[in-house]
Amino acid sequence: MKTPLRRALLAVTLLASAVSLLAADVTGVWHTGLPSRQGNIRPYTFELEQAADGALSGKVIGFRSEGAVQDGKVVGDQIRFSAENSYYARSVLMTFSGVVEGGKMDLVVTFADNDQKLEITATKE
Repeated sequence: MKTPLRRALLAVTLLASAVSLLAADVTGVWHTGLPSRQGNIRPYTFELEQAADGALSGKVIGFRSEGAVQDGKVVGDQIRFSAENSYYARSVLMTFSGVVEGGKMDLVVTFADNDQKLEITATKE
């Protein structure tokens, strides 16, 4: 009985290792833009640090705003993270989720205050 159990545990361990190796590496500086209410594109920068388990830390630097990455995670080619964005004493939680492919991230940005969604693309520096 010990041999089949050991084989099963080894298989699970190897599978978990393979999945983590296939995860996209997003560590670095990424650039994108978000449209303002007036239609101007405002530059945004993501400075991301990815841990071995896919957890993300870093910051999102936007127009007159900077917020720490919250609840960030990369699983395979999927990415998701949030950050607070402040405008004139008003703070809004922005959630970014999408797909990483090489030096490009196709993201959907959701604003917590009104559920507005925008599609953006970020490119790695």
